[in-house]
Amino acid sequence: MFSCCFKISLCRKLCGATDKIGCVGEKLRTPVLAFDAFIMFIALILVIVGMFGFSSTGDVIKTTSWAYVENDYFKTHTNLWGIVVSLNDKWDFCNQDVCVWFGGVPYCREVSFCRTLSWEDVVDRADDNPIAVEVLQADQYSEDCKDASDGCEPAVIILLITSVLSFLKRIVFGRWIKEKDVGRKCISLLTTLLPVVTNIGTLSNYYAKCVDALNDTPYDQTFNATTAIGEQIVTAIRDQQGQWSAGPGYWCLFAALVIHVVSFIINLMVPASEIPVPGADSKKGFSDVEVQGRA
Repeated sequence: MFSCCFKISLCRKLCGATDKIGCVGEKLRTPVLAFDAFIMFIALILVIVGMFGFSSTGDVIKTTSWAYVENDYFKTHTNLWGIVVSLNDKWDFCNQDVCVWFGGVPYCREVSFCRTLSWEDVVDRADDNPIAVEVLQADQYSEDCKDASDGCEPAVIILLITSVLSFLKRIVFGRWIKEKDVGRKCISLLTTLLPVVTNIGTLSNYYAKCVDALNDTPYDQTFNATTAIGEQIVTAIRDQQGQWSAGPGYWCLFAALVIHVVSFIINLMVPASEIPVPGADSKKGFSDVEVQGRA
């Protein structure tokens, strides 16, 4: 595919312009490219950790969460699949009595705050279980965060595929020998930079919808609790909302993109052999040199 591109004058000139860029000498070429392969392996591991964002297991969501908040009473972890709500040190049991007034009549229910729910369930339960949802105010962020999570899912899958291919390319079709490094530099630069360009906006949107937006949302619940524990629940959330932060799953994906940028710079610094003009008299025409490292 890329060998056909190199037969086009404009494509050949653009890639050829990058071939001349570089300050890494022959003695450092192998160590520098080996370091590049190593950090791309690290990027692959980080993407795999981020892939745990698809998990529906509560403990996995807590460990590799994409966003979380914690105070003295509650711990909430989210990922691309859904949300886990658990209790913190102030309470040692999940079921709490919550009483509210409807038309002057107290309405009491035992509500379980230890939940592992998909984003679809969180959205649907705004009607099925209004007390639990309204006390935690999940209805204020579930729709937007669900949409942002859905947008991240294909981005994570694509990033995993490109990370695997990029790492294998560096091992199998590496740029180790300059004389054989014909067209490979341009391919390496493109395959390293494209995942960053295509995914940085998606990750930024997730942070805006699932972290910043939640920190900007005030808690305005004013339930008239008729039991001490019910009043304590509402007061606890209002007074100790906590600060939403991005979790390890999110930061692993972000770090993987940063590594791609570093790899782009490394490959740009390593010079390559000039791409020959097809059909021209040369010792290294396209008939003699294979342009390997196809995407």
